[in-house]
Amino acid sequence: SLGVDSIVGTISNQTSEAVSSITKIAESATGTTSETGSTINKLALPAMILAGLFLILKSGVFK
Repeated sequence: SLGVDSIVGTISNQTSEAVSSITKIAESATGTTSETGSTINKLALPAMILAGLFLILKSGVFK
């Protein structure tokens, strides 16, 4: 079984990549400034972390 640290590390990496992708897509779609991208980051990060934790709990890693 995976250690909690490695799971958290994996989520962090995937979250960063996902947020980065979302920000790039949003910026290219709307031609927004980095300020808006920063706001998107602040909103997306907690959502991504919660989604990641939910998926981990749902997959039964901690059973």
